[in-house]
Amino acid sequence: MLQILHYVKNQRIKRVNLASLNMVDKAKNWISSYLLMKSVSHVVEQFKKLQQHDSLEVYIDEFENLRAIML
Repeated sequence: MLQILHYVKNQRIKRVNLASLNMVDKAKNWISSYLLMKSVSHVVEQFKKLQQHDSLEVYIDEFENLRAIML
């Protein structure tokens, strides 16, 4: 069931991204800001959930990947 919900969520995101390709001026600026904020909030949530489960090297790699996205 969780996989289905994840699939539906991804399909909605894909539709928004596709629709945004046809937007101009204020609508394009708005959707760009909106999608950026959604992306940033997702990365922040990933940072909050980040824990060391494997080796320190794996944890540092995950941290660095998230950090790179934020910069």
